[in-house]
Amino acid sequence: MGSGFFLLIGYPWQPVDRSSVPSDSTDRRLSDDGFTPRLRTWLVVVAAVGVVEALYGTFQVVAKHPQIYWLRKTAYIEFATGTFVNRNHLAGYFELVIPLTIALALGYVPWQRRRRSRRRRPVEEPVRRADTLRGFLCVGAIATMLLAMGLTQSRGGVLSSLGGLAGGALAFSAWQRRLTWRRFVVGLAALGALALLWLQSPELLARFGGGLQVTPYSRPSVWRDTVKIVRDFPLAGVGLGNFEFIFPRYQPAGTHTYFEMAHNDYLQLLVEAGVLGAACFAWLFGMLARLIVRRLRTAEREPALLALGLAAGMFGLLLHSFTDFNLHIPSNALLFVAAFGGTVRLLDRGSGSGLQGWVPLRSTVAAYVGVAAAVVAAFVGVRNWWVAATAASIFPNTSLINPLAASPEPLAVRLQRVGIAQRLASGRADLSEIVGWIARQQAFDAMQRPDRRDDAMRAWLVAAHAYRRLIELRPSLGYGDLRLGEAVANLAELHDGPTIRPEVATQVVALFDRVPALQPQDFNLNRPIIEWVLDHWGSLPPDDQPRAADWVRAGLEQDPQRARVWLRAAIKWDPQLPQHLLPEDPSVRLFLAMAYGDSGYPDEAARVAAALEEQLRTIVPKPAARYGDAQLLGRVREYRHDHAGAAEAYARASVLADDDARRAEALKRSGYNWLDAGNPTKALQALTAARRYGGRDPEVLAGLSAVYESRSDFAAAARLIKDAIAVASDAPPYRFRLAGIYERARDFGKANEQYRKLLDDETNEFVAGHRAAILLGLARNYRQLEMGPEARRYYTLVLEHDPGNREAKEFLAYFGS
Repeated sequence: MGSGFFLLIGYPWQPVDRSSVPSDSTDRRLSDDGFTPRLRTWLVVVAAVGVVEALYGTFQVVAKHPQIYWLRKTAYIEFATGTFVNRNHLAGYFELVIPLTIALALGYVPWQRRRRSRRRRPVEEPVRRADTLRGFLCVGAIATMLLAMGLTQSRGGVLSSLGGLAGGALAFSAWQRRLTWRRFVVGLAALGALALLWLQSPELLARFGGGLQVTPYSRPSVWRDTVKIVRDFPLAGVGLGNFEFIFPRYQPAGTHTYFEMAHNDYLQLLVEAGVLGAACFAWLFGMLARLIVRRLRTAEREPALLALGLAAGMFGLLLHSFTDFNLHIPSNALLFVAAFGGTVRLLDRGSGSGLQGWVPLRSTVAAYVGVAAAVVAAFVGVRNWWVAATAASIFPNTSLINPLAASPEPLAVRLQRVGIAQRLASGRADLSEIVGWIARQQAFDAMQRPDRRDDAMRAWLVAAHAYRRLIELRPSLGYGDLRLGEAVANLAELHDGPTIRPEVATQVVALFDRVPALQPQDFNLNRPIIEWVLDHWGSLPPDDQPRAADWVRAGLEQDPQRARVWLRAAIKWDPQLPQHLLPEDPSVRLFLAMAYGDSGYPDEAARVAAALEEQLRTIVPKPAARYGDAQLLGRVREYRHDHAGAAEAYARASVLADDDARRAEALKRSGYNWLDAGNPTKALQALTAARRYGGRDPEVLAGLSAVYESRSDFAAAARLIKDAIAVASDAPPYRFRLAGIYERARDFGKANEQYRKLLDDETNEFVAGHRAAILLGLARNYRQLEMGPEARRYYTLVLEHDPGNREAKEFLAYFGS
């Protein structure tokens, strides 16, 4: 449909008498009718936009400007993205624009194509100065976009651009009839030089040298899981736009990332349209390739050049589609469709046998159809504008800063307005979600006051109806099932009290059971379910507890960092309940020991920790041991306060590590544990090795400083902490440590200088939490310097932040306030 829309440019949509169509096939070609000059003007605009994107992307990198206009970037901060969010999509835009800009530049060169007689025809028109200037401008634009392409550091973009340029160069040489081995080698050398120029970037070179790491979140893993969907839905697919809803069901358990695209347009086309839909697209591109091969031989100079540039750009983007989803990005997809239509229009102008021919049209019918379409479009447009405006009024700053900014209108007023909009557009899932969100907020607000119990129940009923409608509109989303279950559970608690009836609990569990099946990778949806289950375990019927146990077990495996809190909640119901919820991951057992300790069961905590240590101690020394096992053994021994044993375990982990980052982390933990064990010599060895593998890590520098401080070498200790301050993203903790070193060295003036610098950083969380300690340090140092008024002043400030401080009270009692 997009290419058909583009063909309207310059198409003679006037009534035509079939008898006037030329019968001679040699005279069937239409006159240019001004399409080629208009297309060239449009391509100049596209190239100019590409230059602006390239300059803006270069500015982002050179000036370290991590923003897109006034919005701060949250991803690809150090790369050129232009006005795109993703660097790969900026690279995709360049893949299309660079070849067509080269075609524009060649259009200003005064040369003629070689004919079959192998004699060059004389140039018919003299070289104009304006054409020379335009040619140089095009060359500058090409250089600017090539530079920005390298700054995107997109591997797929670089390789696809080289492939598109190579394909365009081969087609251009074949069209000129000058394709020789010498020209082929020269072109290959030029592409190699361009590749070497791009690889001057150390980051891009590292990305190519790092290889393709296969992880559960990498593209090969996504492609492997996508192939499973193709096998299950081979013929017609799952429907266009449904990949993001069906893919979570095929992701491995424990995968947290949400994939909206397959990062391979061809695989995603097979998933959504099946073999039948993919065959239709293959036929379309096959017809385009056939048209190019057949018509390019007889095409005139300027249309042929423009067609070659457009085709080379499309070829580059099609190559990139093997590893990305540029054809799902509106700007790149629209430009691709326009390039497709432009190529067809240039090479198949009025042939009558290709993709475009004579279409006689009755003007009266066209007028009626146009008026009817305009009326329908106006009605739909006004309705959609009102609905969108109503939805936007709920979140007035969605496109600027805060998507959840509060509206000045009360929740009840907003709920009524959105309810009207929902009735006008009953198929809008986003409106149902907004109604549910507002009603949910109303319910939580009403639940804060016991006298508003009826209001809370009414709000939860509205939320339940809204989320039920959301499930009808988006049955694979999972979010609606979660919120509907939450609404039903809260209604039951408001009606029956904290203990939910078994039949209601069964309904809630049935709703919650759909969420992990629909969205297993989105742990933000599964986490509230686990928390609700553990809070209401005693209300669950025995038949539903096994399912709930499976959710908790999967959650503990996906997010072991929250295991301590969840297991503590399970212990409240039954101290033995966590034993039935543990997954196979042994790290969860360490959190179980911590949960037992938090809940007042020290004997159980010691038993679980000792059993885990015994198990790991037999595994770690073996040649087949894993890095994670040694790391976990070190953590268990730290929990049991066996710092020497923990240091040895971390040292073993450094041997088992498969990269320098992990090795440096293990050596750092080993060094800190040797410090806690009172062995600074081994701590120095471990931390020095960690510095060699991990670079200037501020924690490693602080550990080395502690070693020298234990040896009373305060100058070396202070120098290392200063280095840590220089490289740390959060310097106040290290500055506080530096002040302590100066105090031990009895250089109280320098210590107070560091304390005052800390007080100047009032917004820092560390400073806010340690303000009393900083003020106390200043008071003590001024006391040592025999500066009584200053000491009295800071002791007074200490009491303002810590009224129970005994030292400050005693000083002020003796020396007065």
